[in-house]
Amino acid sequence: MTRTFTFGPGALEMLELRVWTARTRYGRRHADEPRRIKAELTGWFDVDNGETGPERVAIREAIQGWDPSVIREERLVVAARNGDAEAAEQLAGELVEWALEDWVRAA
Repeated sequence: MTRTFTFGPGALEMLELRVWTARTRYGRRHADEPRRIKAELTGWFDVDNGETGPERVAIREAIQGWDPSVIREERLVVAARNGDAEAAEQLAGELVEWALEDWVRAA
């Protein structure tokens, strides 16, 4: 089952976060094996670049994590998969930052 989060009003209002449990390569997962969780953020984000005014940036950023995990971003992915809207918003913010870092490097 895929969970979908939308945000708004605010900076994240034109974005959608999808979070799902990835299938295992070898069929069924054993109870003691970690789950692989994936997340993808897509949409648009407005950036004020100061000189020429606001610019709309296309966002498409993905992450995967393991449940259980000790890495902060992976814990956010798992929490979002479990329905935690606050974790989903934090994760979306992190993914926007990553995407904007790539956008700045490409400019």
